[in-house]
Amino acid sequence: MTDHNRHDDTAPRRWRRSTRCANGACLEVAIDDDGTVHVRDAKNPRSPILRFSPASWTALLAALRAGEMH
Repeated sequence: MTDHNRHDDTAPRRWRRSTRCANGACLEVAIDDDGTVHVRDAKNPRSPILRFSPASWTALLAALRAGEMH
C-alpha cells in the first residue's frame, strides 16, 4: 500500500461500489490498467485514496474473507 495520504486528481478512474451499498457507508474501488487498486470513502470522494498492489489487495480480501480482521 502506498501514497495513502495523497489525493490524485490527475488520473481519471472508473469508481465502483457494491450494489449492496444502501446507506452510503461504503467504499468505492477503482482498478488501473496495471492492476493497482484504489479505494476511497463513497461519502467523501475528496477523501484520501488508499492504493494497493494487486498482491496486497488479494491478500487483504483473503484475510477479510477468512475473518482475520476485526
